[in-house]
Amino acid sequence: MNFLEKDLEDIIFETDNDSLQEHGLFIDGQKKRQVRIGNYGIADLITCSRRKCDLHSYPSTYLDITVFELKKNILDNNAFFQAITYVRGIQSYLEYRKIENYTINITLIGKELNLHDDFIYIPSLIHSEYIFKQLASFNIYTYSYEFDGIQFEKQYDYGLKNNGWEGVR
Repeated sequence: MNFLEKDLEDIIFETDNDSLQEHGLFIDGQKKRQVRIGNYGIADLITCSRRKCDLHSYPSTYLDITVFELKKNILDNNAFFQAITYVRGIQSYLEYRKIENYTINITLIGKELNLHDDFIYIPSLIHSEYIFKQLASFNIYTYSYEFDGIQFEKQYDYGLKNNGWEGVR
């Protein structure tokens, strides 16, 4: 069976969020597909939802946006930087519209990871520190498509096998 990137997009877009979560993929919010982001390009999938938060006893709402970049096979630096381009386009659009209360998340989904590319370290950094001003999360999933359906697995906590700390005090 020849599984295409479009098939992956169709499955994610057409499946309700609860069912996706049962299969290991957390998606929240309204899904949009093939979204043109000005001259920044066309994102495979984007979700958007309104969230409420109480900051300093002042209730407010903000937009929670997730950019999904899907790859049929290998996730690599190119997939990450493609998603970053879309995030910058969304930021630019929201600045143009004078919308300030938002967070942006990135989720990459592919068959496997290129473990030699440096982007694989990012999820651990973001989950341990709020490093970027409006990038609230960055997630990586791999998928497998078998006779019993699609399954997703979250990928995180990558580090160098030989980190050079042996003998260092």
